[in-house]
This record gives sequence, C-alpha cells and structure tokens, in this order.
Amino acid sequence: MPVTFDTHQADPRNSFQGHHRVDHHERHNALNDGPNEAVHPGASRA
Repeated sequence: MPVTFDTHQADPRNSFQGHHRVDHHERHNALNDGPNEAVHPGASRA
C-alpha cells in the first residue's frame, strides 16, 4: 500500500467527497473544461 504524506488531501478523497466526485465525474469535468481550455488550448482528455 502506498504511503500517503498529505492526509489533508487524502482524507476527503477517501470519504463521501471522493465518492461523490467519482459518481458525478462528467458534471465536474464539464465545469472545468472551459477554464482548462483557456489555460491549455488544444489539450484534450484521453
């Protein structure tokens, strides 16, 4: 098992917040597509 150094970030990822993000990933990705395109023009998610 990997060692986690930043428990402040790891705790939310392994709790309800992380599960919610996985269950609703399409909606969250859509919210970030505009700003991501502005910062990284032409970049696409594989």
